[in-house]
Amino acid sequence: MVDATKACESAWVSADLVKDSKTRILTIENSGEYVAGKFGEMLELAVTIDGKSKKWSPNRDSCTNIKNALGKDTTRWIGAVINLQLIVKNGKQVILGVPSVEMPQQEEEIKEVPL
Repeated sequence: MVDATKACESAWVSADLVKDSKTRILTIENSGEYVAGKFGEMLELAVTIDGKSKKWSPNRDSCTNIKNALGKDTTRWIGAVINLQLIVKNGKQVILGVPSVEMPQQEEEIKEVPL
């Protein structure tokens, strides 16, 4: 017997996948790339959720949350743990990603002041 579950799953992180997830946590595996989508270019990231490799294109809110916490350079996003929530926006269920930790603040250089 062959279990068809894997063949029926999407290659993408979806609301159904998040709803059925035991952890609702994904890990970003690469720095991503921009690809052409229905509504213009979109950022496509390789991620892992519940041990499954998937693609994820974070929506504007998720991308803003990640960028504010980890910075605009997506190479710094690699390995980041993202908590996923399902919210309703404009009558549609959407995924909201929130990083579990913030990027450490860079220490400011201390300048000596002559007395």
